Amino acid sequence: MTVHAIRTPNPEEPLRTERELAAMAAELAGTKVALTVRPPASGVVEALRDQIRAGGDPLGEAFSRIRTPRERRDQGATYTPPAIVDNMLAWTARHKSPARVVDPGAGSGRFILAAGQRFPEAALVAVETDPLAILLLRANAEVRGLAGRLKIEETDYRDLSLPAIDGPTLFVGNPPYVRHHRIDADRKNWFANTAAKHGLRASKLAGLHIHFFLKSLELVQPGDYGAFITAAEWLDVNYGSVLREALANGLGGLEVHLLSPRAAPFPDALTSAAITCWEAGHHGSSLAIRTIEGPDQLDELRSRRSVPWSTLGRAQRWSTVIRPRGRREGGVIELGEICRVHRGQVTGNNGVWVAGRIRGGSAARGSLSRDHARS
Repeated sequence: MTVHAIRTPNPEEPLRTERELAAMAAELAGTKVALTVRPPASGVVEALRDQIRAGGDPLGEAFSRIRTPRERRDQGATYTPPAIVDNMLAWTARHKSPARVVDPGAGSGRFILAAGQRFPEAALVAVETDPLAILLLRANAEVRGLAGRLKIEETDYRDLSLPAIDGPTLFVGNPPYVRHHRIDADRKNWFANTAAKHGLRASKLAGLHIHFFLKSLELVQPGDYGAFITAAEWLDVNYGSVLREALANGLGGLEVHLLSPRAAPFPDALTSAAITCWEAGHHGSSLAIRTIEGPDQLDELRSRRSVPWSTLGRAQRWSTVIRPRGRREGGVIELGEICRVHRGQVTGNNGVWVAGRIRGGSAARGSLSRDHARS
């Protein structure tokens, strides 16, 4: 085995490479990795340990900085801001107390470790496939004193099996966003076959986050519940219909909180997000909804109004009934009324054409300028 020596970080300088990050995480976790390195400076280790004990995630922040969004795209690794984690867990605590908590894509452990501290009697199950993220998770769990309660499943969530327990299981987290182009044929077939078993129509164009909802439907027992944050396009696109149907039939949709890009749900993408809350076997007459326009509104996930399931069942797109419509300026037609509009995150096309002033009543003579939007 090749032995690599890496630079030891110092308090004035952030971690710069994955090797440095792995070495630091191993030191904090009290484990060994296949690297020979100089011991990290004690001051650096203690500073990071203090941050983790206080509820921070400096290792996860370093991971997101070192491994670029493009490099993380294949695994859909986007870490959720702590304010959103806290408010999602506050909702779950108001709903009921779990006997077990499952995070289907745990990353560095933001959801599962916060849940462990909020629910001190619950068993903790973290599912993750990335070896470096698992090392960060172990380090964070060790420092927070939760390693003894935490079971880490180093597997794809779609392959997970869970033993029966007494009491409800909470499923919570941020399922990875991976577009269908990067999902292999076997997994797409699994998705189609699993949906069919539950009487649901499924499109193989669905992204990985939709697969995770369907796997949760496979795992739940009546009374189990969950809260997932994902990109919000499933509200409208055709391949999101399987989730919309599942929430109405079996997964038990309770609430949807729609976050605008101004609420900064995903640090790596300027896009809307949806926090979807559900309870297996719940059969209510309506879905509680709320729109969150900015970070200042992200205080607590408390719903403001309800939409009957009968209305949602007739709607081809859910965002049209979830988002409140303001007054429209006279003579203005929304673009979505005359053509289909897709976010760049869905289409992969991040260039946006912005129409200029129309002269002489002819769109052909209107000027166009090129703008760019972050997806």
